[in-house]
Amino acid sequence: MVRQSRASGGDGAAPYFYTAPAAVACAGITLLLHGELALLDSWSPITMGFTHFATLGFVSMTGMGAFYRTAPMLLDRPQPGRALALAGWLGFAIGAASLCIGLAGVSVTPVFVAIGALFPALLAFFWPATRLLRGTTEPAPGGAWRLAVYAFLTVAALGIWVAHGHGGMKFPGPRALWIQLHLSIALFGWVGGMAVAGLGVRVRDVGGTPNPLPRLWSQLATLGIVLCVVVLAVDYAGGLEVEPATARAVGLLAASPVIVATALWSTRWAFAELAGPNDHPLARDEALLWRAAFAFGPITLAAAALAILQDDAASRVLFGWIAIWGWAGLVAHALLRSLAPPRLGAQVTLGLHLATLAVGLLATATRNGELALFAGAALIAFALTLIPRPQRA
Repeated sequence: MVRQSRASGGDGAAPYFYTAPAAVACAGITLLLHGELALLDSWSPITMGFTHFATLGFVSMTGMGAFYRTAPMLLDRPQPGRALALAGWLGFAIGAASLCIGLAGVSVTPVFVAIGALFPALLAFFWPATRLLRGTTEPAPGGAWRLAVYAFLTVAALGIWVAHGHGGMKFPGPRALWIQLHLSIALFGWVGGMAVAGLGVRVRDVGGTPNPLPRLWSQLATLGIVLCVVVLAVDYAGGLEVEPATARAVGLLAASPVIVATALWSTRWAFAELAGPNDHPLARDEALLWRAAFAFGPITLAAAALAILQDDAASRVLFGWIAIWGWAGLVAHALLRSLAPPRLGAQVTLGLHLATLAVGLLATATRNGELALFAGAALIAFALTLIPRPQRA
């Protein structure tokens, strides 16, 4: 059924899969234009614009396309609102591009253009998605899409709300706390859910009999997301008037269930699914890509701990590279390979992906302008290798 969907293109996923590599190229262009200025501090406007090309343009575009392509088949249900897919893609593309430009400090106008475009685009995605997922309870892979989409809904609502602050209006609460929890839900709820769903789809699609993901993962992830929302609601109501360090500690404690569930528990499950390199039903290079993606779950957790302990600009940007381009980027890469494969083999594209990550980390650690420019050029070259090959009719 997945092959039929690919061939027909009737699932609405293709525009998302073609836009994702373009967003990577835009991130590369940002580095070429600004060099090391995009890598100095996670709070820098240029860095935030650069980051959102990856989070919205690459990761989220890929995740939305993957949902359109796999969820109806998994749940054996027709996709409601299929005609909305193109409209949602167009609005999301305009909104994501405008937000990245606005966050980069060009002006506040693009931020409000982004809010105006993203709100209806996300409605066009979430309305049919929630109808499709209604009544799903199994942990994986269909239930993982359920958790991922609801996490994405939470992240999107928080993101649009916080975006008003970047447009010159008042933030809903302490900036550090709100961004911290926004990022936690995005990385470990939205990305974690689509990683579990994506690998579960592939194992099932090739005829494997995977061990079911323990229900504990879904329960812990849901608990963490709910606790994050509760903390933000209490803060917004004025009930969390404490020192910033204490607020961050409370936020970390609230997010810990979803962080542990995804960074550790789902990684353990994934490596168990991918055990046996010689007889695993997935192609060897594709299984290698999924292993690399899930391996970055614990690495991201370690990078987060280091960033908290160091509490400086360099460690925060290094964490961003590892969490966004390592963990989330490799999950998106694996989904593209599985559902809209490019022309080059997975070993080549994985090598290029890890090379861009290494150069970006080195440029950040050394604050070297030439390395930053090289990382930008490498991202553009890598983006070209991700363009999906045309599917036969």
